[in-house]
Amino acid sequence: MANSKKRSGALLKTSLIIILVGAVVFGVGAALTSCSYKESDFTAQQFTEATSPIDAFLIDVTTRNIDIKYADEFKVDYYNYGKSTVAVSFDGGNLSVKETVEKSPFSWFNWDWNWLKKIDNEKATVYIYLPDAVANGSKIVTVTGNTSISDINFVKGADIVTTTGNVTFKNVAVTETLNIESTTGNITLDGLTAKTLKSVSTTGIFYGKNITADTVAIKITTGNISADTLTADTVTFETMTGRISFEKLTARITEAETTTGSINGKFTGAQSEYDITVSKSTGSSNVSNQTAGQGKSISVKVTTGKITLNFA
Repeated sequence: MANSKKRSGALLKTSLIIILVGAVVFGVGAALTSCSYKESDFTAQQFTEATSPIDAFLIDVTTRNIDIKYADEFKVDYYNYGKSTVAVSFDGGNLSVKETVEKSPFSWFNWDWNWLKKIDNEKATVYIYLPDAVANGSKIVTVTGNTSISDINFVKGADIVTTTGNVTFKNVAVTETLNIESTTGNITLDGLTAKTLKSVSTTGIFYGKNITADTVAIKITTGNISADTLTADTVTFETMTGRISFEKLTARITEAETTTGSINGKFTGAQSEYDITVSKSTGSSNVSNQTAGQGKSISVKVTTGKITLNFA
């Protein structure tokens, strides 16, 4: 009798497992079917109705990438497909780009399916082409997706706010302040001229190259900061956990601080030109405190890590 009950219990468990596996397989199959697209499912769209300088770009996308670049004439090119549609409008100096994603009936499958749909990057990207006369300012907010901006001169400041995604700048000029806020993602700048550069990240990597600004302030909670050929009056690098490294740094005032990590950098001037302040709890440093009295200063601080500074 006991054996019979055990067999019945085992059979019931097996039946439940089979039902559960079947439900999962059915759900996956349905999701894959609903997310499978062919060329005819994509509809090319173009928007050209911005007739005056754009004061702000209000971009709300979930699964798309954004590519902003210089062109002789203004236009926005993109594709609508399947459950993802983009609406573009211009009103009161604001260019709005908003994506609407129809959710799958299977709630556990509602994420970015691009890797399953095999959608190429061109069709998943919204391209914004701007002449200099239209690129007045920028306010870009992205939820999930990468933002790329190249060969643009912004007459006013630019604000980039992203939750999850990478931000890439190439050959960009900003008359006032370039402000970047990122929760999770890497920030790459190659060729930037601005009055002020501010970048704040929670998790990610900052890499800057060929940057000229009056003030540069980079802060990352968890991640590395790397710079190459940076010229500014004042430079501030700060991390909680991560490395700070730089090459060919020219600045009157430089401050670098990390709690857990290392600071490794090379300055364009001679060591004798700088007042140097070194602070460390656990670690080592190849430079010591000194006073030069020439108006240039370096302050480096680590809690646990190594400081290595070199000079031209």
